[in-house]
Amino acid sequence: MWQTFLAKGVAGLLVLTSSVDVGQLKKVFETFDVAQAQATQPEDRVRILDEVAASIGATQLNLQLKQAIVDSAVHEAEHTTASGEGLASVQNKAGEMLRAVGLYSRAEPFYRQALEGRQRVLGHDHPDTLTGINNLALCINDQGRRAEAEPLYRQALEGMRHMLGPDHPHTLGGKNNLASCIHAQGRHAEAEPLYRQVLAIKQRVLGSDHPETLSGITSLAMCIKDQGRYAEAEPLYIQALQIKQRVLGPDHPDTLSCLTGLAMCINALGRRTEAEPLFRQALDSRQRVLGPDHPNTFSSINSLASCIKSQGRHAESEPLYRQAMEGMQRVLGPDHPATLSGIYGLAICINAQGRRAEAERLFRQAIEGMQRLLGPDHYNTLSGINNLANCIHAQGRHADAEPLNRQALEGRQRVLGPDHPSIGDTMYNLASLLKSLGRIQEAKAMFLDAKGVYERSHGPEHEEALDAAMRAAEL
Repeated sequence: MWQTFLAKGVAGLLVLTSSVDVGQLKKVFETFDVAQAQATQPEDRVRILDEVAASIGATQLNLQLKQAIVDSAVHEAEHTTASGEGLASVQNKAGEMLRAVGLYSRAEPFYRQALEGRQRVLGHDHPDTLTGINNLALCINDQGRRAEAEPLYRQALEGMRHMLGPDHPHTLGGKNNLASCIHAQGRHAEAEPLYRQVLAIKQRVLGSDHPETLSGITSLAMCIKDQGRYAEAEPLYIQALQIKQRVLGPDHPDTLSCLTGLAMCINALGRRTEAEPLFRQALDSRQRVLGPDHPNTFSSINSLASCIKSQGRHAESEPLYRQAMEGMQRVLGPDHPATLSGIYGLAICINAQGRRAEAERLFRQAIEGMQRLLGPDHYNTLSGINNLANCIHAQGRHADAEPLNRQALEGRQRVLGPDHPSIGDTMYNLASLLKSLGRIQEAKAMFLDAKGVYERSHGPEHEEALDAAMRAAEL
């Protein structure tokens, strides 16, 4: 292989994938590592690895070989002479490989072609057809089109439940995917019982160390985290991460997603310096394993920037925010939810540095996109409105800020319930605004309300609860 690369470059490394099914190919893709390759003679292995290290490097060769796998799968789908189910199989394989490297819009036509072929050849209720519906939903969901993906997930799940039974791994996977789609639309309370149902069955049917069970634990932990129950989510992340590192390996994409979730949870609990090296570890691994232009790599850059910003290092975080935002715009498009989150994060960073007018423009850009794509009551939309209000308040336009603050507070209370930490944040911001407007008694009452939320969500000794109590006492 190495001699072929030296002679012909990456073009000579197109992998013949026709005899490899998609499950095996994805496993090779996820676990491939040149540094672990073997040679007929031990001394040849040492020599070749030294040559690789001295020239292109193992990391870059890994990425180029993975791209060769993707290119080969696409070439096979575009030039195959197969028909019927054989054609659908290679089309699905191409979709799966493109999706693995984050090329979601290129993957979608292959998934659609595979699904149409299977519906025609196998029928609408065949398990492979139902898997095709689920795969198409995953690809659409990856592009941020959640509302379009949800009915496809429901269709696939209902068919799998009918044809395979409620405890079949494919049925459980479909139910978990539906929960994830609902969760991504901000309907956390609706998603959590679905996650719990799936996890209970996976633990009983597959065992506690099965990768699908571990995925279920991570999904539940993420849903709990997003509802502000960080202390409850942290041990779930730790449990899943420890087993994933042992079973899947430290660089597996699922392990890295779990590591990122744990870092987010720790960061939200205020342990910023503990979270930062975890974010950096995840980013380093994703750059090495997935490449610099994968959407998950840009997501890691954005998460690291947020952690750095939360420690007050705003100038250091800004170029990271810009790198993530520009990469997401290029790879995912300007209207993807991840791109909008990148714009929003950059706005927060710029606002923290006192560049209010520049930040306000970015906040409005992000909110407009979120309202259109996610809806007015989505968690991210409401967060954007809350921070836009803060930005306007900081510019002295208090009367303009108050209705936005109240809109964010009422929306969060309606969507998240009374004790989510972000409700305490919105109350605290509104109290500060009321103080600026000279409505002292209203401000004091609102600071005390914020203190109560922080105490219920974080505990009475948490820094935010103590700060809100101090602010109320000063009035």
